[in-house]
Amino acid sequence: MRGEEKLSDAERARLFGNLEEVLAVSGAFLNDLDALSRDGNLEIDSVCRVFLEHLPAIQAAYSRYCVQH
Repeated sequence: MRGEEKLSDAERARLFGNLEEVLAVSGAFLNDLDALSRDGNLEIDSVCRVFLEHLPAIQAAYSRYCVQH
């Protein structure tokens, strides 16, 4: 099997089609959490506010990802 493709192009597209979107959304969320940490503001209210701000994008990206699997 060495040298043979295990997944077709269509299968790869289905599995990994929106990973860049998932990465971007997760990265933006992490950046905002890091900013809270740098400011010494990791109180639950602040973390929840940031999460809720990112929730629509997180839901959209991860929903598309999960539907593909």
